[in-house]
Amino acid sequence: GRLEGPLAFGAVATAEGGQITLEQLLIRTGRSVLQSQAEVAGEEQITGDLQLSPLSWRDIAAYTDLPLEQDLDARLSLSGSLNSLRAGLELRAEGLELLGMEAGVTLGAQPSLHQFTLTLRNLDGPLLSGDPGMPEIARLDFTGAGEIIFEQYEEGLFEGELTLGDVT
Repeated sequence: GRLEGPLAFGAVATAEGGQITLEQLLIRTGRSVLQSQAEVAGEEQITGDLQLSPLSWRDIAAYTDLPLEQDLDARLSLSGSLNSLRAGLELRAEGLELLGMEAGVTLGAQPSLHQFTLTLRNLDGPLLSGDPGMPEIARLDFTGAGEIIFEQYEEGLFEGELTLGDVT
């Protein structure tokens, strides 16, 4: 395989009365650790949290060409229902104080995006990537709202505000 060393896996889950709970999922490579928990109660309520800490840049390099030379701490979260779901992602690393994204989506008959937020704090591109030509960005914020139906994204309407500060 692409990963060095064995993969360890463990899970604990329960199901009762239409509710499924993943109490814990643990996946460990020689360099990365994934922990997760989730709960689904029909279509009414979905909650979940997935953490990769650390997520080795070497494990990432085995599958992508992303220019990384630092391990990441990553967190993915879900909450809500199929009619109103919030999905969030947070990345942190040496050279990256925070890259956060949050999306509000509807997964019903016409799956769509209705809200998106992006936050970037203190990106040291050369340190994170090992490439001295990468930028340094102290602050980037984007907040937007509208409706983009995934199957008809060309017709979507979305507007937002972008703030950028201290780029070198």
